[in-house]
Amino acid sequence: MNKFLLLILSLMLTSHVLAKADCFPNTIKTNMCKKAKEFVEYLAPQLPQKVNENITWYSVLAIDTAIVATYRFSYDSAYLEKAFSKNGASIDEAKVTMKKMASNICSQGKVPKAFISLGGKWVTNYTFNDGELFLRHIVDKCR
Repeated sequence: MNKFLLLILSLMLTSHVLAKADCFPNTIKTNMCKKAKEFVEYLAPQLPQKVNENITWYSVLAIDTAIVATYRFSYDSAYLEKAFSKNGASIDEAKVTMKKMASNICSQGKVPKAFISLGGKWVTNYTFNDGELFLRHIVDKCR
């Protein structure tokens, strides 16, 4: 029993230490957890922000070295499925397009590109108006 508790405690401590180490994923020792928080502090007051008639940039938060941006559709999944089947298109095609849009973060200026190049991640969540996740896309390299 004591060995089991010791194993659990050591695993918890190890994951905590590794999580701290992940804040410095680059050779110049830039704290990317801190940079993610700074980025979010700048962006958050500007939200929510309407992207177009059907999409709102709803929230942004920092999790370790990641910036998580959540966009919300003005409709639910049933509406999307019906619209795509009516037009003969597939939802998979829509997901490919949304991933391309999310990957454009690297072309949005020097700051996002530098953030990702130094080891940060940009996570984009697209959700329906009821909170159901449609797509999550992670950008961890700029090409």
